Amino acid sequence: MKKLLKIVAVTAAGFAAGILLAPKSGKQTRADIKHKAGELKDQAEAELKTAKRVAKKSAATIKAGAKEAFEEVEELGDDVKKSAKSVAAKAQSTGKRVAKTATKTAKAVKADATAKSKTTKK
Repeated sequence: MKKLLKIVAVTAAGFAAGILLAPKSGKQTRADIKHKAGELKDQAEAELKTAKRVAKKSAATIKAGAKEAFEEVEELGDDVKKSAKSVAAKAQSTGKRVAKTATKTAKAVKADATAKSKTTKK
């Protein structure tokens, strides 16, 4: 947009300098001004159309990129959820095994203690 403004400003300044320095009649000068204003208007409209086209294309690209990123994040979330369930199941299984082993060990220790207690009482 800045480039367009610079182009218009430089063109207008050059045109104004040309009009002031050119040896033409008032009628010819007004016709030249009208003609140049029409050219500048057409040029500005063309630049505006280009800017709109680029903006639409950019918006479409950004929208597509955002959609793709969302899908990837959603996929990653599903993977994390599956992994969490798997880890939880493994932890639960391991916990049950540890509890069984601890129970067996406690029973064995108790039985051993009871046996030693009976041996020492005799």
